[in-house]
Amino acid sequence: MLSCPQVCRQLLLDPLAMQTEVTELTQPLPFAPPPSNAMATLHSLSIHVLAATDIPVAIRLWLVGMLIHRDPAQLSHEAFLDQVAVLAERGELNTMFEQLPALPRLQWWGLRTMTHQLLAYSQGRRGRQTMQVCLDKINGVLEGTYDEDKLARLQQVWHDRVAPFLASHPQILDNYLLYYVYHHNFPLQPGDKCQAYQLLVVDYFLLRNYLCLLAMDKELDELDELDEQDVVNLFYSYHTIRQHNASFIKTIEQELNDSGFASDISLYALLKP
Repeated sequence: MLSCPQVCRQLLLDPLAMQTEVTELTQPLPFAPPPSNAMATLHSLSIHVLAATDIPVAIRLWLVGMLIHRDPAQLSHEAFLDQVAVLAERGELNTMFEQLPALPRLQWWGLRTMTHQLLAYSQGRRGRQTMQVCLDKINGVLEGTYDEDKLARLQQVWHDRVAPFLASHPQILDNYLLYYVYHHNFPLQPGDKCQAYQLLVVDYFLLRNYLCLLAMDKELDELDELDEQDVVNLFYSYHTIRQHNASFIKTIEQELNDSGFASDISLYALLKP
């Protein structure tokens, strides 16, 4: 569980942590109804896509979203992914992703609003310290009304400091996302598949930006680059607060729906740094 620091460290930092073996059950589990074929297929294909580590993380999450949002009646999900593989080989997949709208105002709103909601539900929970640092930083960087230059600062930190660190530690996000799908039985958790994807995107969006905020803090204090302990502290703190927090999840869903930002295009925009 990511709410345990030792397990979090091992899961995120060990390149072999998410290597698994498949064992076929001879009979159904007695304590859970079997998923529908459609949902089981989405679960399996989500793992298949996220395990394609030669594709950038954000694009993998975009492909999972397209699986969730598309209707396989005319073209099966498997056939769709075959087409995607051809696009990837041609180098066209990255271009298609870059053409998606970035919606910077949505990113501004999302980072401020979702973080405040997260902390509103964190009172009395352990692991709050790192999240408080992130909120304090957000209040400074994104203070006042929408400012494109301020958001650009955050995006520059991603490209200059965070993305290179993650590129040198690819197992962090690779392991995290595979664990996420396994642990939450994505998209089979309570609620519909679109809500499950919505929450997956929110978690990724917030963690990506919090890494940028922590990197900004280190830069201002003239400290070293991000390190593995920073990552463990952040993921542990975030999931200690977020885990089993139905009120936060419900509020985020309501905020997105009320704001009009719950569409597939809006969610894809949150994947773009």
